[in-house]
Amino acid sequence: MNNFTANFSISSSHFARVTLVSLIFLLTLSHTGLSQEVDMLKNGFSLKLHMSSYGKESGDDTGFGLEFGNQWYISRFQENKIGVAILVNWLDFSIASRTEEFFGNETKYVLFNGSIIELGPLITYKINENMALDTYFQGRPTVYYIGIDTDSGFDENEDDPGGTGLTYALGFSYRYKVFYAGLEFGFGKVKEELFDSSAASYKVDNTRFSIGFKF
Repeated sequence: MNNFTANFSISSSHFARVTLVSLIFLLTLSHTGLSQEVDMLKNGFSLKLHMSSYGKESGDDTGFGLEFGNQWYISRFQENKIGVAILVNWLDFSIASRTEEFFGNETKYVLFNGSIIELGPLITYKINENMALDTYFQGRPTVYYIGIDTDSGFDENEDDPGGTGLTYALGFSYRYKVFYAGLEFGFGKVKEELFDSSAASYKVDNTRFSIGFKF
């Protein structure tokens, strides 16, 4: 990559510790949330951990990340069995790393995929008072980057994709009270501006599995 620069101070090991602490926090919340009665069609806040699998054209990596957002129901149908909401994720990111060996030398690559203010519609079908199914579609302003992990940070790698752009996600989820489990398909491209004023685009397709809570 040429013009697309980044310098991340977070390391993969540090991120793993943050993910573990977040998981413990979510499990602690579940002890309280699963014992309470919950309106499955109420407005609320969500916090999710996810694992993303990227295809060969998108880095061929598996990443772990975190997202949080809100959903606001604007209409209900069929005697409050179906709800239509606006779904916003304020922050969504994942990080992956892999090590490759070339002629006895190991190189560690790091992938970063981040978005802010993801927006789109969500439809909920309430199975009963404790369970619901969701489907949603979102547009996502995205920063996508693959770099080389060095002692001083992450350096650019001209042979790997990276850039910015608007990507999309189609997702499905199951909720039991406050507990959330979901499957999501991300697709789209990011664009990188080159020194010669031309542009290169890269696919950022991925499949994501999420667990978390919606309060």
